[in-house]
Amino acid sequence: MAVGFSTKAGTLVALQGVLKTARIAPLRVFTVAEWRENRAACLSEITVDVGAGPWIVRSSCAREDRSTYSNAGAFVSVLSVEEAGLEAAVEQVIASYGGGQPIDEVLIQPMLTEVIRSGVAFSHDPNTCAPYRVVNWSEGSDTAIVTGGAGGQLWQQAAHSPLPPPPTLAPIVALIEELLALFGKVPLDCEFAVAAEADGEVLSLLQVRPLVLSRQPESEAVQAARLENVQQKVARGMQQHPFLMGRRTVYGVMPDWNPAEIIGIRPKPLALSLYRELITDAIWAYQRHNYGYRNLRSFPLMPHFFGLPYIDVRLSFNSFIPADLDEGLAGRLVDHYIDRLLTEPTLHDKV
Repeated sequence: MAVGFSTKAGTLVALQGVLKTARIAPLRVFTVAEWRENRAACLSEITVDVGAGPWIVRSSCAREDRSTYSNAGAFVSVLSVEEAGLEAAVEQVIASYGGGQPIDEVLIQPMLTEVIRSGVAFSHDPNTCAPYRVVNWSEGSDTAIVTGGAGGQLWQQAAHSPLPPPPTLAPIVALIEELLALFGKVPLDCEFAVAAEADGEVLSLLQVRPLVLSRQPESEAVQAARLENVQQKVARGMQQHPFLMGRRTVYGVMPDWNPAEIIGIRPKPLALSLYRELITDAIWAYQRHNYGYRNLRSFPLMPHFFGLPYIDVRLSFNSFIPADLDEGLAGRLVDHYIDRLLTEPTLHDKV
C-alpha cells in the first residue's frame, strides 16, 4: 500500500493501521478554522479519542514538512498539558503560525511516558545526500535533546550493508525501511521515541516528512557498487608487492604530502588532478631517489577513492629507506613503522 506525504498530522493519520514496525499514538486533529468556529467541539472528545492527559499539543502547519522545505522547529509544540491548560496551549501553537491560515492544523496526542531513548532517523545522509541510514539519538527521557539540535549519539551505515545494526537501533532501521517502502523510496526523515513498557521496549513514530536534499541522491545500487569497488581497491593495495617493502599498507589523509591540509579531504576534480600531476604521481619519487632513497618512480603516492585522496603510507615509508639498505632490514623497518602508526593513529600527521 502506497502512502503520500501530507501535513504532520495528515501523514500520521494515513499511517495509522498501516505501519507495522512502530506505534502511532492516538491523535486528535482539527484545523484553525474549526477551532475559531467552535473550540468547544474541538476539545469535547479529546479524552475519548486520545485518552486522559497529560497531552502534547503539536503544530501541524501547512508551511512545514513540505517536499522543498521543512521549517523544522519553526512552530511551537507544548508539552505535558493538563485539561486546565489545553485551550491556552492550542492558542499558543496557533499563535506560532503567525496567526494561522484556516487550513493549518493542531495535533493533540498523549504525552509519552517512560521514554528511554529518542531521536531522529534519516534514510539518506542530509549532508552528502548519499543513501546511508543515519540515526541520531539520545538516551533518557528528554525527547527534545536531539530534535532541538543539541547533539546526541550518531550511527550510520550504507543502505545495502550486510552488517546488522546494533540491537538497540535495529527496530529504528526497520522502521526507516518500512517507511521507504510505503512512501515509494522518497528520501525521508522521522522522529521516534522508545518507551519502556511492561511487555518490553516499544517504538513510537512521532513524525515523518520528506527529507529535503540539496541534490538528487544516487541510488542504493550505485552506492553499493561504489563501495564494493573501494573495498576491492583497498584489498588490492593491502597485498604484498614484489617491489615494495612491507607486508601491508595503511591509508591516511595527513601523512607525507598531507592532502587534507593542502587540497582538502574532498577536493574539486581540478585540484586533485593538478596535485597528482605536479607532485604525487612522480615528482615526489624522483626527488627522494635523487637523495639516495629507494627508487619508487613508477608508484603514485596518492591514490583516490572516488575523488577522496589518501596517501599510501607503505609507499611513503619505503621512500625514506636508503637505496643500499638490506631488503630484509628494510622490510622489517616498514612493518614496524606501519604497526606503530596503527597502534598510535594520532601520529598520522607526523609522517
